[in-house]
Amino acid sequence: MFRKVLSIIAAAVALATFTGPAAAQGVTPLGVWINDTGKGAVEITECNGGLCGRVVWVKEKAKVKKNCGLQVIGDAAAVGGGVYDKGWIYDPKNDMKFDVELTPQGDKLQVMGYLDGDKTLSKTMVWTPAPADLVRCDAQVATKQPAPKKVTLVQNTRQ
Repeated sequence: MFRKVLSIIAAAVALATFTGPAAAQGVTPLGVWINDTGKGAVEITECNGGLCGRVVWVKEKAKVKKNCGLQVIGDAAAVGGGVYDKGWIYDPKNDMKFDVELTPQGDKLQVMGYLDGDKTLSKTMVWTPAPADLVRCDAQVATKQPAPKKVTLVQNTRQ
């Protein structure tokens, strides 16, 4: 009886390990996320075989020009179980880069910045999905199209 209970527990642990919430739901870090302060949004996309993230929304209008489009995540590589690691994250407020691990957790994204490969020296933040109607700063920067040049037709009088 004791062995049967142990094997059931072992099977449950193994199942949970391979089919946790992120794996079961196919959750990925890809998408637009509001950061933990609520003052910015980052779009995470695939690039160079890993993941990158750029600022696409800034709450403080005075900081839009400086931060919109700024790459703040780079080189995050898949390490298994939906987790991405071994990349970097940039903190524009302190002008510092840290190592980063991205872990989807249901409808949230756990972002861990850590120092020099040592995860005991870390800060963990939870980012939430951006609303679908988020007005992106990169969409606000409209490019002016030059006015079309006036073309004058010259009639050919030769026959």
